[in-house]
Parts: sequence; structure tokens; C-alpha cells
Amino acid sequence: MVLSEQEKLEIKKIIKSNKWYTFEEAESELRKHWQPENDKNGDYLTMKRSQIQKVLRSDIIGTYLEIHKRKKDQSDDEWFMKTLYGWSQKEKFFLDYSDDTEKEYNEELHVFPKYDRLFTDSELEQSIILSSFDELLGDMDKVEMREIYEELYGGSGKGRTLYLMTEPYLFALKHEIERRQYPTRTLYLSPHSPKEILSRMSEKNLSDHLQMIVFTLIDEFIQSINDKVLTHQEARNVEKQRFQEIANFLEKWKFIYSTEIQMLETALSNEELLEKFYTILHKFNQPFEYLVDEKLIKNKFDEKYFQENRQISSDELKKAVKQTIYSVEKYNLDKLESALSEDTDFISKSAIFRHQISSRIHEILRNLNADSLLFSSLRIAGIHE
Repeated sequence: MVLSEQEKLEIKKIIKSNKWYTFEEAESELRKHWQPENDKNGDYLTMKRSQIQKVLRSDIIGTYLEIHKRKKDQSDDEWFMKTLYGWSQKEKFFLDYSDDTEKEYNEELHVFPKYDRLFTDSELEQSIILSSFDELLGDMDKVEMREIYEELYGGSGKGRTLYLMTEPYLFALKHEIERRQYPTRTLYLSPHSPKEILSRMSEKNLSDHLQMIVFTLIDEFIQSINDKVLTHQEARNVEKQRFQEIANFLEKWKFIYSTEIQMLETALSNEELLEKFYTILHKFNQPFEYLVDEKLIKNKFDEKYFQENRQISSDELKKAVKQTIYSVEKYNLDKLESALSEDTDFISKSAIFRHQISSRIHEILRNLNADSLLFSSLRIAGIHE
């Protein structure tokens, strides 16, 4: 299909109204913390390049196949959760390669949520990605947009750049990568298996090394607990930061747009949203903690198994130690799982509430005909509808 001059003009307007990133530029942005002063340990997002490209491939193909379109029988609650976390669906599709071969695929695809008009009020600012998959899928709208982009700005000089994406798309991608790296779900662990515990106690002179072996197992277990708690806390901090951005917005602008912010807060208070918001933020400020009393556990093992003059055979000793280690680890893991499940439920419900209050803030400010600067500040802070 040959585009008319008017159609080309409309596409040029969209291209010129957006800031574009190559994959290399996008990857650099992905690894930066939203707040640079909080990036104390280097790269914020550490997903490998190949993994990021798999996320893009799945999103591009899934979007082309429209798996993100609402189904007729989908409830409002189910649809709302999809708009927060994305759409997954197994699909059969075909890719047409340049050597005239066609290959069939059957894959689980995932399309993540997108946001338009994030950085300006222009309807032309859109979440778009152009890629080499457009030709393989036969997505001619994107192929033509890519050709017009290269007419305007030229190519890379080394053939077509694999990916080109707009700033709103990059913003959505960063949220998706963040969600995958810091998942807000229960993190399960397994205790050392009885077989592994016994294999550690296979030395001939067991009595000379038993305490070291047991204490090493305990140290490994406690370290794995601490690692999982840290991962959960990092996921928790991601959602906490988003709540903090809303609080910062209200605090920052109340002195400049005092009337608008006062009216906004009054409306939120009347709907009992503001009090709930600060209650959740206060809870986020209390860190999630789960501590295993290492000293207590080791003392119990010491009293029970490592005192001198124990009249017990080597096989009986190994069996008893194996059972005690397994029981101690299983007990602590059950307690940790319960604590994580409760806190994960809090994080998930908080994310849903944050989406609701963010949408309401946008709606109230629109009704107040608030200055565009306020909306720009909302979007920069990631407070979107």
C-alpha cells in the first residue's frame, strides 16, 4: 500500500513529537536508578541484554497479535489487574524470513502495560517500538513508520538498528524490567535435604569435624534466609518509592499552587483516600524484617550433640543431627513464608490503591483546570493514570 502525502505528514508529526532511543541508549537508561542518589550499589537493574531482548520480542509479537485487547467475558476486576501487570497468552504465530522461508512458533507471550502522553500533553507522544520483527510479522504500518524515520534522521550506517523506541515505551519497559527483577510475590526456599545433610557428614573422623559441618550448614541456611529477605525488601522499597513520590508531589507544590493542592487534598480527604494513603506510607516506612537467632540455634546443637562423653553411635548421631537440622530449617521457613505472604499481600493491595489514588489525582486536577506544569510534574514522578 502506498501512503498518501497526508498520511506521511501525520506519521512525521508523530515521529517528531517523540524522543527516540536505540537499544544501546535504552539499555543505558534501564540500568539507572529512578533517583540517582539512591543508586548506591551500581546498576539498579541487572537483567542481561539477551533477557531484555526476549522481553521486547515477546511484547512486540504479543502486541501485533493483540493479546492485550479486552475479552468480552472479562470482568472489570480482572481487566484492571491486567492493566497493572500485563497480558500473558500462549499463541501460535509465523515469521516470514528474507529467504522466503516461513517458520511456525508456539510460545507464551507477554505484553506489558504502556502509557502515552507521559512527558507532554501532546496526543502525538506515544508508546512505540520499531524493530526488525515488523518485517517478519508483516506489520506494514510500523515498517512504513521506520522508513519515514530513516528519511528524517538517517539509519545507523550499519544496516537497520535492531530496535528504536520512544521515551514512553522506554518508561513502560523500565517498569516491566523492574517488576521482573524485584517481584512482589512470596519467595520460597527449601531446607537442606536429608540426603545432602548426610553427605556432609560422611567423613571418617566425624566426631572431630561434626561441629564445623553443622555450623557451616546453619550459616548457609541463615545466609539464604537473609538473601531472600533482602530481595523482598528491595521489592518493597520499589513500591514504597512510588508512594513517596506522591507525598513529595503534594509537599513540593502546595507552596506554589496552594489553592489547587489544598482543593486536591480536601477532595481526597472527603473520599477517605488521603488518610489511607498516609497510613500505607507509614507502614512502608517500617522495614520488613525476619531474623533467625543464629546464636540460639548453635547453642542448642552444642548442648545436645557436641558435649563430651556422649554415649551414642556414629550412625545414630548422624541420624539425630540430620533430623534436627531439617526440623529447625523447616520450622523457620514456614514462619518466613507466612510473614512474606502477609507482607506481599500488603504490597499488592498497596499497588492497586496507588493506581486508584493516582488516577483520582489526575481527574481532580483536570476538573480544577490545573496548570500543565502540575501534570508534567506528575508524569515525571511516575504518577500516571
